[in-house]
Amino acid sequence: MKPIDFPGITIHFGLEEWNKKWAGGFIQQLRGVEENRFVLKVRAQGEVGTWLIVLPLGMIECEKKYTSLEEQPGIVKSSKVVLENQRIEKMTQAGMDRIVKVECEKVDIILEFFGSGNIIITDKRGEILHALESKEWKTRTIRRGNTYAPPPGPSKWN
Repeated sequence: MKPIDFPGITIHFGLEEWNKKWAGGFIQQLRGVEENRFVLKVRAQGEVGTWLIVLPLGMIECEKKYTSLEEQPGIVKSSKVVLENQRIEKMTQAGMDRIVKVECEKVDIILEFFGSGNIIITDKRGEILHALESKEWKTRTIRRGNTYAPPPGPSKWN
């Protein structure tokens, strides 16, 4: 299956469906399966869903079984304790940008589907706990201990 580069509007409508099916469910695991490809397993209403996250392109629900990388990326190892069995409250999008936030009880997972892509885990105040890649730009810094901010612009979480 060839991943598709999803525009913000496609993400917007996809999140409506995702929230109907998976909000209230629990994260089972995040694991790396290839370079810049991750699987997020979710359990809700007796069903298990597998989401393939392809950075920087987007994410899709899939049924394919993926073999985990032998050596998991740092974000997978460092975030395992804080992510597993987190109850998902909802997924939101920053305006119509390609930024998705999976809002859980104690943490949020932010998926940036632009540039080289990123996975960022924050506490509920927005403090970065883990990031796939630490980066610094003139207008924002993605680094453990900093407060997460999307790129400048009119983005607001919907």
